[in-house]
Amino acid sequence: MHGGRGGPEGCRKFFAAHMSIRHVRCVMSVKGRRFRPRKDMMTLNVLALAAAIAHDQFGGSFLAVTLAVSSIGWLGFTASRNAVEYLFEKKSPTLFVIDMGHQLAVLIVMSVVIGLFGHISQIG
Repeated sequence: MHGGRGGPEGCRKFFAAHMSIRHVRCVMSVKGRRFRPRKDMMTLNVLALAAAIAHDQFGGSFLAVTLAVSSIGWLGFTASRNAVEYLFEKKSPTLFVIDMGHQLAVLIVMSVVIGLFGHISQIG
């Protein structure tokens, strides 16, 4: 839903009138900011699952394993995919560094939250 424009159908009509059809995306509006809960929740769940599997295989601190998994995932998937995209579109290297720093920070925060919850559940 976008800003109370009549649900998903209203969102599609609003964006179709203002953007090309391939850019039509319905997003939720939270205090004027775009929020894509499905993408973030999918990343969170995949990260938690990958960290749990890696922790079962290698042991050690769950927080450290989660941070390692997110860093490797960021480097292998996010940074490499975006590097190709930025080179192909000839965007500024500074913009690439800023964007990748933001993506890494988001994954680090997710990792800390998952790692601390995993640590709490191991104690209890």
